[in-house]
Amino acid sequence: MRPFAGAAARVTSQKSIMAAATRIAMPRMAMRQYLHSRHAASSATHRLYSTSPQPPPPPPPPPSDKDTSTPRDASLPSTAESRRSALNAKFSSAMDRLQARALTASQTLNDVTGYSAIESIKSANDAMERSLGAAQEAVRAARSAYKTSNAKRAATQREVTTLLARKDTWSPADLERFTELYRADHALEGAVAAAQEALTEAEAEEQSLNQRSGATASAGRAHGAPGASWA
Repeated sequence: MRPFAGAAARVTSQKSIMAAATRIAMPRMAMRQYLHSRHAASSATHRLYSTSPQPPPPPPPPPSDKDTSTPRDASLPSTAESRRSALNAKFSSAMDRLQARALTASQTLNDVTGYSAIESIKSANDAMERSLGAAQEAVRAARSAYKTSNAKRAATQREVTTLLARKDTWSPADLERFTELYRADHALEGAVAAAQEALTEAEAEEQSLNQRSGATASAGRAHGAPGASWA
């Protein structure tokens, strides 16, 4: 009986140990299941957010005026005309600068060679000749006016002398005519004096211009201007 009792005791002891181990293992299994369920829930949540559709991107900003403007085609007539206009403007500007430089160089050369002085004297001589011609014309006009006024006054004075010679036989018409002639002679006297003064001034101006013209001609000959016609 003792062997069976010993075996039964060992079996009972083993069962007790297994029961105790089972009681200890149960909380561990429950903890593993809890952690596993939390991990599964977290994975599901991550898959849910990762696979959910993303919101659409914002629309692009509207194109500006510079973006909407299409580049000009080089073959368009307007583009070709614009290029021609720009080239013409550049060419005109370059020609203006070239002409200005040429004029400056020409003026410098004329100053160095003395040609500018000769041209200045020739221009002064031409102006002097024109002024002298105008003065001579003024002298001729003043002389003619003086002669005309003198002739009229002389005729008036002769008629007055004739009337005075027969003063004793004057008629009313003769008296009226004498009065008219006397007034005319007084007016003609003033006209003759004015014409004489104008003639004197014109002759003085002509003489002065003649002297200055001679001085200008001498200066031109001194510079030896070729082909110049000096007065």
